Formats: sequence, structure tokens, C-alpha cells
Amino acid sequence: ARIDAAGSRSGDQTLSSAGRDPRIAVAVNGAAVVTWKEGNAIHAATRADGGSAFINAGAISATGMLEIDHAVEMDAAGNAIAAWVRGGAVETNPRPAGAGFLGVQPIPGGGTARALHLAMAPNGRATAIWELASLPSLVRSSERTITPDFANGGWSAAELASQPGVPSSSPSVALDAENTAIAIWQATVGSGQVVQGAERPSGGSFQDYRPLSNAAASGFSARVDVAPD
Repeated sequence: ARIDAAGSRSGDQTLSSAGRDPRIAVAVNGAAVVTWKEGNAIHAATRADGGSAFINAGAISATGMLEIDHAVEMDAAGNAIAAWVRGGAVETNPRPAGAGFLGVQPIPGGGTARALHLAMAPNGRATAIWELASLPSLVRSSERTITPDFANGGWSAAELASQPGVPSSSPSVALDAENTAIAIWQATVGSGQVVQGAERPSGGSFQDYRPLSNAAASGFSARVDVAPD
């Protein structure tokens, strides 16, 4: 459905009769991508602008055991990336603005992943972050370049994002216009749980770890966002 500035609703459209757990990303011109789980695959639908109907793109992943978390993000130009965890592996599928999905791009070295989160900068660069299902749990991340262009960019090998030696889980990440990332997660420090934050310069590694919550309050379920500028 479309809801305008006055709160009026119109354009209801059924995208799936068997879908669940939908996600949506929208560009400033109203172009949008919707993803959802259907059966054991991720499905998608797209629209060109705010005045267009959605077109069903069908399944954009292979079938398999899907984790509960999946994501879709879109940049200022309408390029989009969908991401999910299938059989423990982090997989993505990019879609250039006005085109179709290009095909599945796994993130190398993702490990056995869960609690996936995805962010996209206005220029199309992207960062995926997730919890590694290990003991103790860790947070890993990967960055997608747009070199030579969005369609032909690729993901870096996954690397540790959380502080070495500190059990960490449930991450969230956001990007600014310069592709600087700010990430947060739940960390076990001593006998307490804190929300811990870190920053990553574009093309670099996470650093400057700091607690954002009081250990006595056991912070959890945190999310982060950043203004484009």
C-alpha cells in the first residue's frame, strides 16, 4: 500500500499469498524493493518509482535453511542489495537501479552466521555485519566496494568486527555519506552485559571500542542509525 503525506492509503497490492517476514527499502524517488521468505527461499518484488506497481522478481536465493534475519537496503540512486543467511553462510544479491537482480554473491569467510544486519551508504557501498555462532560468540563484518561500478563490485573477506577477547552478539551497523561505519552490539564485559560501540573508517577496520550503556543495566537489543551527512 502507498500512504501519502496526508495519511491517505491507496494502491494496495498483494505480492505473495504465502510470504512471511517482509522487508522493504525505498529510494527518494519512490523506487522500492521488497523481500520476504517464501518456502525455503528469499523472494523479491521491485517498483521503478512511487507511481509504479510492484513487479514480482520471484526467488532471488537458492532454497535452503534460512535464518530468521534477512535484509534489503537501497542507495540514493536506487541500487539495492538483499542479504540473508542460508545454511549458516551469508549470501547477498545486488540489483542495479532499473535492472534485475544479478545473482547470489556469497560473502567469503562468513563462518556460521546469525543475527545479520546490513547498511548501505548513499553512494552504493555496503557493509554487512553478523554474529558468528561460536563459543564465545563474536561479531564479523564485510564491506562491498563499487569498483569499477555498483554492478561489478564485490565483498571483502569477512573479518573480526568486535573487540578481540570480548564475547559479542546481536550487532547493528549504519553508514554515513563517506562510508564510515558505526556499529553496536551486546558485549559481555566482566560479569555484566553492555551495549558496546565501535567505528570503522571506509576501507578500514573497526576500532575505538567503547561501552554505551551501564553494565549494571544489562543493555541489549540495540540499534544504530546515522544521518547521511
